[in-house]
Amino acid sequence: MIENWRRTDTVFRQLSVHCTLYAIDIRNMLVVQLSFYKAHLTRAGIHLDRDSVTEAVKGWLESVKRKIGNYEYKPDVITPCE
Repeated sequence: MIENWRRTDTVFRQLSVHCTLYAIDIRNMLVVQLSFYKAHLTRAGIHLDRDSVTEAVKGWLESVKRKIGNYEYKPDVITPCE
């Protein structure tokens, strides 16, 4: 699903996205870490500071189709400081 979201976005389709299952939270929700190469972020015009990357990812996830079949996905971005 993340790959489909990536391919349909004009900016993020330029990036390789690596997904790692990070944890399952107290609500039994999967927490997934997304990783990007710095060179790909730069080439896509995204500044490398944490705030810029966070805002770019938030914008991307806000634009994705969230209901697929009977399942609703609620992407959210958290930072290490939260």
